[in-house]
Amino acid sequence: MNKILNKISCIINENIKKYLPDVLPEELEDNGSVYYMNGNDGTEFDC
Repeated sequence: MNKILNKISCIINENIKKYLPDVLPEELEDNGSVYYMNGNDGTEFDC
């Protein structure tokens, strides 16, 4: 699972640099931390 989360984090960081170059990590919540929402939190992503 860590490999998947690391890959997702890399993709997000690459896209922030590409599409939001003026946004600094410290301007994001928890310095841009990435959180995974699983099937236990009632999100629309539950399958």
